[in-house]
Amino acid sequence: MPNYQGVWSLSTQYQAQGQGNWPSPPLTGDTAIIFSISSASDGIQYQQIASGGNTIEFGSLVPSGLTSSYNGSMSSSTYALQTQFSTSGNRSDVRYVTIVTKGNTQDWGDLNRDCWLAACASNNTRGIMFGNAGQSTSYITYISLSSQGNASDFGTYQDSTYYQQGMALSSTTRAVTAGGYHAAVSAPTYATDTMEYVTIASTGNGTDFGNLTVARRQGGASGSNTRGLFLGGANNSNYQINTIDYITIASTGNATDFGDLTQGRYTTSTSNATKSVCYGGYVASPATSYNIIDAVTIASTGNATDYGDLQSFTLGSAASNAHGGLS
Repeated sequence: MPNYQGVWSLSTQYQAQGQGNWPSPPLTGDTAIIFSISSASDGIQYQQIASGGNTIEFGSLVPSGLTSSYNGSMSSSTYALQTQFSTSGNRSDVRYVTIVTKGNTQDWGDLNRDCWLAACASNNTRGIMFGNAGQSTSYITYISLSSQGNASDFGTYQDSTYYQQGMALSSTTRAVTAGGYHAAVSAPTYATDTMEYVTIASTGNGTDFGNLTVARRQGGASGSNTRGLFLGGANNSNYQINTIDYITIASTGNATDFGDLTQGRYTTSTSNATKSVCYGGYVASPATSYNIIDAVTIASTGNATDYGDLQSFTLGSAASNAHGGLS
């Protein structure tokens, strides 16, 4: 397909339009990429974070049909990557899109460990994946964001119990993961309130950071280079919660209450330097899907406000070219 540059004759324009090859201009500004994997959609949507509003179609996940998969995403200022791990064992890919150019996912490399519901964070050069299933040790893995290739071992959690479904965010130097699921602990106390961190540029095991205000799993996480927010999720009783917590990433210590989402739910989140945005979500009982988008101003505290709607419900993950690990 021709690129957007250059001077086109009228006949070439008509031909391109007729063939569906008329190029879109590159996206500009702070862009959120929302990857969907659900029974309703294998699509990719995007939103301009600064202005909000409803999401717009970006492209499709290729290959499609990974509705039983568990995934997380990470991004540099150029690329958004999504992990694609299938419980049937037939896919353990990392796929990517170029953020300014709408289109379908392409192959980046392979995961080296099972990464169910991976909690992912990144800076501009390296992506960190927290999460492992089916093994007695919970691994941290990483992948280069500057060139295509496979994931490698980074270290392990302090708590080596089967641990997954957490949330993660980053500054330019540090990645923090919070919450998650202890399958070795009987319900209703299987969710955790622990937080751990790693230095992105090095390798090594997680270090204790502090505790969330409430134990949870499968919420959103995003923020600026200085402040991280953990948004929503499900608590120990498997009820969806609307709690938003915040931390100062450069220090350690317990999280502080920030405010509430408009609706408690499983959700996903990304940000630019000023706003954290939550995209869609799900409540398990009664089973309800949401296409709502919430936003908060990172530097303040307070409840989330409506920021638009998704084109379609998502159980996927979100990334951007302006999150806290890039600023």
